[in-house]
Amino acid sequence: MIELNIITHIFIISLLSIFFFCILYFSTKKNCYWGAPLRTDNEKMVLAASKINLFDWPSKMHAINFNRSQQREYWAIFLRLILKFLNKKDLSDFNNILLALISNFFSPILIYFIISNYFNPNIGFLISLVYVTSLWSHYISIYIGHILLSQTFFLISILLIQTSFHSSFSSYENLLIFFAGFCTGVSYFSSSASRKYVYLIFIALFIEHSQIIEFDFFLENIKLDKDIYFFLFIFYGCIFFLKKKINSYFKEYTDTILSLINLFLIIIILKFLFFQTNYLFINSLFFLFFGFFITMIHIFFPKKDFILNLKKHISWLNVTEWASHFRAYDKDDQMRIFKHIIPSNFRGGGLIWIHKILLLYIPIIYLIYIFAIGFIICKLLINLDIDNLLSLILIFLLSIFPIFIHEFTKGLKVAKAYFSVLPTMLILISYSLNIILKETEVIYFVVIASIFLQFIFTIFTLFSDSIPCRTSANKIANYLIKKKINKIYTYDNAYNDAFIKAIMNIFPNDFKVEYVSSIKKLRDKIILIPNTSSKSLFMESEKYAIKNGDFDEDEYLNSLIDDKFQNVQVLRKFKTMGSSKYFVNESEVTSYRNIILKQISDYDRFRGHAWLIKLNS
Repeated sequence: MIELNIITHIFIISLLSIFFFCILYFSTKKNCYWGAPLRTDNEKMVLAASKINLFDWPSKMHAINFNRSQQREYWAIFLRLILKFLNKKDLSDFNNILLALISNFFSPILIYFIISNYFNPNIGFLISLVYVTSLWSHYISIYIGHILLSQTFFLISILLIQTSFHSSFSSYENLLIFFAGFCTGVSYFSSSASRKYVYLIFIALFIEHSQIIEFDFFLENIKLDKDIYFFLFIFYGCIFFLKKKINSYFKEYTDTILSLINLFLIIIILKFLFFQTNYLFINSLFFLFFGFFITMIHIFFPKKDFILNLKKHISWLNVTEWASHFRAYDKDDQMRIFKHIIPSNFRGGGLIWIHKILLLYIPIIYLIYIFAIGFIICKLLINLDIDNLLSLILIFLLSIFPIFIHEFTKGLKVAKAYFSVLPTMLILISYSLNIILKETEVIYFVVIASIFLQFIFTIFTLFSDSIPCRTSANKIANYLIKKKINKIYTYDNAYNDAFIKAIMNIFPNDFKVEYVSSIKKLRDKIILIPNTSSKSLFMESEKYAIKNGDFDEDEYLNSLIDDKFQNVQVLRKFKTMGSSKYFVNESEVTSYRNIILKQISDYDRFRGHAWLIKLNS
């Protein structure tokens, strides 16, 4: 094993973070939104941030008509800081991207310290390299990156909790845990996908009190009634896997039944907390909740609006129930498109969908994760090491805990919403490395090789898919500016929302646009052909696309597409989010059609491109 000191570790991690930061920073300057004006959450948050006062109660931002900062209040506040100090004259999507990039820059460094504290600096170094070279966080940063700000404050909370238990800071323990609670609140109110982090903070505090990571924590050390908790594990496992059957047998009473089940769990937890733990844990919980409560006051005040703001927040917690894009499809649409009637609370794919998402976005990490589980289980079974096997089971449950919470709370089935599982998967990998490296150092070089392969995969995917697809509107605009083309012809419909309408939103004075119904007679004119696929991310909730399918109103364009534009002059072909195999999974509808129904073909992705063409005389 190559031994490096902590300063060298941090230098290498920071260098890689800066490398990815610079790539994405310079690739997305003045980036367009992916929709028409005020059609994307990203634009609504930036415009709301441009109007708020940092010293007002954050709840006032919700009075802005177009605001979409619900559950993302601190994201909007940090956007205001970006607009004020770093990007004053630009209201493009680059503001969201810049804040996400800054947030993600600190995450691998925080992960290094956290894993080092749980295990040792060498494992912390490896795991932080695994994180920083993975695709998922960089991909999210150029799409909708508020989960990255949430993750940063989540990691700060974990580090503060760890530090509070260090002997050098024992006199500041309560203060550090208070700030951990405060950062937990900032994390929670930064992203609509953040609620898993709150549970994980609670678990982290429990870990520090029980020392689970150091392996002197077993079931008897916390006085668990083994029969009760074994029953709970089986019981909730059955509930998780049989939830659809429960829904089918008790349609009218499902919520009531699940509420009773949750009440039962709460009673068990309270019994454990107040009758089977010492007062130090209760004391830590108090200061953690106190810090969190301060952020609640900040978000929900002024006092006269506290209850109203709290009710609105609770309503947004159930956003899947009333804002799912599946609700845009009536029963006729469902039979025609999905080939079956979907239930009113339908969310998309099941466990196989999650498996394929992880395999797509973090393939190497996912394979290492599966290998780590298999290797450790085999080793422990061969040695009949039941105690450590129980610890592994607990670590495994921790690693999938964000998925469990997301499924149990019925979160949206979109890829970015599952990103919070990545840090917990890294915990299990760290646990496994800690065991394996004590016996053989070969695995160290295997992990280094895997990190190198992942680095190559990430760079390739960023440049071949994520960056060009996300910046397609800018690439079109930059091409036109470079070629000094100031007038183009195109279609005036929803298929163009992410293209010419997005371009004119950010470049309002650079081009003249003439809309046409057919391009057949436009000889020697520059024509923009937008994405024409109804299965693209842009179109999955547009009524026209749902009812009519692909754009086919121009017969001449249909013939050009059938010939793949071989008989016209193609000035430039552009990859878009409609041609991407990654962005398609950011809508529950298109992801379901792509991964589960397998309805999105290479032809659909071809139609998902955009073209600048010129018809010869």
